[in-house]
Amino acid sequence: MNPQVVPGVRIDVSNMKSTTRFNDLHEDIQKGIGDIDKFIQNCMSQKDQLDAFMPAHGEQLSAIPGDVRFVGRKYAAVDSALGADLHAIKQMRDLVKSDAEEARLSFSAVDNLMLPSQYHVTNAPGFLGGSTRDNSGSGGKGGNDDEKTASDLVGYFSKQVDEMDEQIKRFQKNVREIEMHLGGVQQNVMDQASRLQNGGGGFGAGSAEDKQMELYAVLRDFEESILQVAGVVGAGREGVTELQLSDFRGRGLNGVH
Repeated sequence: MNPQVVPGVRIDVSNMKSTTRFNDLHEDIQKGIGDIDKFIQNCMSQKDQLDAFMPAHGEQLSAIPGDVRFVGRKYAAVDSALGADLHAIKQMRDLVKSDAEEARLSFSAVDNLMLPSQYHVTNAPGFLGGSTRDNSGSGGKGGNDDEKTASDLVGYFSKQVDEMDEQIKRFQKNVREIEMHLGGVQQNVMDQASRLQNGGGGFGAGSAEDKQMELYAVLRDFEESILQVAGVVGAGREGVTELQLSDFRGRGLNGVH
């Protein structure tokens, strides 16, 4: 007669001891311990993956401050250029408006000269005032408009010449200021570069990154100065062009070639 096999008793949590074998535990407890072990293994695997990923990721992150500074410089340059463009657009609108008034006045004068000499109107009080740039705020129409369209070309162009002389003086003054400013900027940059190269003084002290930041600040100031000077030069060129066009229109209407 075969002996009867008695199945082993499964130990639950309440009866578990430090010497209890894993195989003697209840199936649910064994399954829970297996799940915990798998979770720990997954965490260890993720940790190894992060250890392999972080060095390259750190190098990528180290480039972000430089990119931010680069974008900041570009933004400052674009903002300065947009401001200069807005100012130039406003000047051009005002110039077009005033030129339209001047053209209307000049065409009226030409039409008057085409009439027989006995019909010419000269020495009109309103026309002696000259350019519409100075008379844009005058009130009233009708009689004032008739006076503005009179044909005293001598008085009209005498006023234009006076305005051109004033503009030339302003441009010459701007050129002198630009030359003085550029001389100071150039000397400052040379001094800063010399101190950086020699490594002496407060400019040469500190880490390499501090030196780079100080050099960047100097170059940024120099760039801003160049942009400001370029704006003044651009305005000067526009003014010279306006003077040339005004002189051309004046010589054409006077019949001088």
